[in-house]
Amino acid sequence: MVQTLSHSNSTLDRCHSNYLAQISIEITQASNRTKDVVAKLTAVASILVPLNLITGIWGMNVTVPGQTGEHDGLSWFWAIIGFMLFFTIGVLSFAKYKKIL
Repeated sequence: MVQTLSHSNSTLDRCHSNYLAQISIEITQASNRTKDVVAKLTAVASILVPLNLITGIWGMNVTVPGQTGEHDGLSWFWAIIGFMLFFTIGVLSFAKYKKIL
């Protein structure tokens, strides 16, 4: 009976160490998934925050570029929209280059 108890004890010791190793692997995998999600959210935020700043300043009730009396055309509007598109494409291409997205 003592021999059976000793054998069961050693089996439980091995099972416990295997269980702890499995838990460690699962925690590492969850950490890696979290890191990937945070990297993607950072890439999206680096696009949206500057664009939000530009549109927020442009949408205020103040004089913006192109609203002076001498330039009533849409050239400033398209220039700002073009800059925003250029910025977005640049950040997206950088994120693809670094394999973030």
